[in-house]
Amino acid sequence: MMRIVTAVACIGLAMACEDTMGCSLNGQCVDRKCKCEPQWEGERCEVLKFVKPMDWGSGYHVEGNASWGGNAIYEDGEYHLFYAQMLNGCGLEDYGSNSAIARASSKTVNGPFVFQEFVVLPFAHNPTIRKLPKNEGFIIYFIGSGNSATPKICANTTAAPSAEITHGEAYHNESDIKTGISMAVSASLRGPWKISTLYFDGKTVNASTELRTSFTNPSPHFHPDGSVTLAFQGSPSGRHYELIGVARATSWNSSYALITGKPVVKNDPDLCVAGVGEDPFIWEDKYGFHILIHGMCPSGFIRAVYVFSNDSCVTWRKATLPPYSYDVDTTQGEHFFWRMERPQLTFQQYDPATGYGVNPLALFNGVCNKENCLDDPGRWKDLNWQTWTISRLLQQ
Repeated sequence: MMRIVTAVACIGLAMACEDTMGCSLNGQCVDRKCKCEPQWEGERCEVLKFVKPMDWGSGYHVEGNASWGGNAIYEDGEYHLFYAQMLNGCGLEDYGSNSAIARASSKTVNGPFVFQEFVVLPFAHNPTIRKLPKNEGFIIYFIGSGNSATPKICANTTAAPSAEITHGEAYHNESDIKTGISMAVSASLRGPWKISTLYFDGKTVNASTELRTSFTNPSPHFHPDGSVTLAFQGSPSGRHYELIGVARATSWNSSYALITGKPVVKNDPDLCVAGVGEDPFIWEDKYGFHILIHGMCPSGFIRAVYVFSNDSCVTWRKATLPPYSYDVDTTQGEHFFWRMERPQLTFQQYDPATGYGVNPLALFNGVCNKENCLDDPGRWKDLNWQTWTISRLLQQ
């Protein structure tokens, strides 16, 4: 009996906190126990706490219009969801030719969202929108350039989609490295939008051995002075490991320098054959920096990762538990989503004085509803109605 009591006591000590890092930067350590913020739960405050059940009609879910994640911003009495939608009745398997950025609106953050317009035509994927500091407008970071693909026709459409955009050029040096990331800027959520390519500082990239190429999947956090901390996906030269890095720029249209040449989560090539993660979403709050990631180790199936930093993104700690589950309690009962990617949060606000994200309201994900979501893209069938964008409300 003494041995059992001792073991339990040791487990209790192991879970005791010393400071906010022991509470995953999501709560206070009080008497060696974590007191979590309302949106988080668990002994270490590392699991998102959702309102249950999730409304099955939440987010953007329209049969025949496949979508794949995005996030919403509040303006003029409505939430505006900027998300990836496949054109012409095509499914996610045709995202390379048919993914566009669209805007939908709703009076509530969980929707249902109603389509309003296309914002950027193919190829444009994995969008994430922010309000620029000092009321200077809005910015969308995304994959692609909006002028490089001819969409397939998968179903009859009534009219060809259109979007009002122009192209510009962000500041960069000759030694800087062009990425596959673009930024669309507008004074209004309704456009018109001007698109520029994002560049990485060549010196910091060349000094890294693990984050050298294939830069994609951007997620920015803006500071009050206009500077930007950017989470992104990158790879080493000669091998496509999906790794997450963090860079910083003095403004959105200047070159982005790697904060450190190391990924936020170390890769184990023997175990993680495709790398450790993709689809980062970064934010800063009063505790520090946080990133949600779609995990890829040992595969991308049922993987969600949360990491956090209290030293301005130099070092990161990985949570011991996934931040959310693929099993979701919905108004139609318990439901397992075969794929759940593109995690993004919508906040009540970003504090203009500090830049901190205040009160996360909902988590958005791109989801796939059927087991053939796990097949290779060439074997996906009927994904135009099996993929959509969900919104899960968080406790307040």
